[in-house]
Amino acid sequence: MDYSNKSDANLLQILEGSRGRLTENSGNTLARGVFEAAQVEALRRGLLSPRTKTRITKWTAADIEEILLPFTALTKSIPNNARLAGRGITHAGGLKLKGEMAINSYTAIKARGVDVVLVACAKEKGDVPYFILRERRSPTDKEMTERGRFTVANLQAEVLPIWQEFARIAAGRE
Repeated sequence: MDYSNKSDANLLQILEGSRGRLTENSGNTLARGVFEAAQVEALRRGLLSPRTKTRITKWTAADIEEILLPFTALTKSIPNNARLAGRGITHAGGLKLKGEMAINSYTAIKARGVDVVLVACAKEKGDVPYFILRERRSPTDKEMTERGRFTVANLQAEVLPIWQEFARIAAGRE
């Protein structure tokens, strides 16, 4: 079953309806199939916490850490990383400190000519975050170049392979 064309509200109704049918009858295989397919799509969209599989109604720093875990693990694995060494992530980005964003967390790699940042942003509390990938293409560049904006739904598929390549180069595994 493909729920990618459903609205978030409709998808959550399908998820909760099938969960209710499973509660009434755990052997209902049709309800289980509907529930599992809807849950996969809701997780892909960032509507559910990957850890608890419960609905996210207000994004927190813990939710951001969970979504960025594969990225921060790579960040922490870089020897001599000049950005966020050991921590892998910070929740105190400049726009949050200025009060312009409710969420402004990031992970970054700066080593062996690689200088990249992946930022999670949400303007208002409760908004689903979006992600920005930035890169300094030359050490003489004053500003970083934005490589793209991504949603929770496409972050893993589109950005993780790019981040893995940056990490490979920064770690000297060329």
